[in-house]
Amino acid sequence: MAATATDHLRAWVMAVLVAGAAFGAMLFVGPGTTAESPAPPRNPAAAYLAIAQAGNKRLDKDFDRLRGPDRTDLPAARSDLRDIAATEHLFDERLSALTLPPGPEVSAGTVISANEARAALTGQAADSTTPAQLAAYQLRLAAANAPVEHAVRDIRVQLHLPAPDTS
Repeated sequence: MAATATDHLRAWVMAVLVAGAAFGAMLFVGPGTTAESPAPPRNPAAAYLAIAQAGNKRLDKDFDRLRGPDRTDLPAARSDLRDIAATEHLFDERLSALTLPPGPEVSAGTVISANEARAALTGQAADSTTPAQLAAYQLRLAAANAPVEHAVRDIRVQLHLPAPDTS
């Protein structure tokens, strides 16, 4: 039996959900939220963790919508993806504003570069006009996660933080 456009969209959304769980520790509160920015912690590890945890919260909301009511609603899925991309950009802005020691500072630059590339691709996926077109981004988005995940692991090791939760 041939896969329908809805099947492709559903498969793509599930892939994004899995990928989002892997990189979710890096994102920050995006537009459309009323949450205030976390108070700046006194040390670099705590500062990084504060923005990562806030990002997880926002990412969870976006992916809950993609997994739930938006899974078969192309306009809503596109909106969720736009919010994910905006959240990635905001995380990058917050990360670049942190005062970090030299090693983690270099890793932060790597995280930002990889994350901005992924955010751009997520934005392109959000511009899809059909479920099939959106599903076609699945492999590229999954591939874009690897450099971000690697850089996040590096910065977390350098800041003596546990590995990000991927469950």
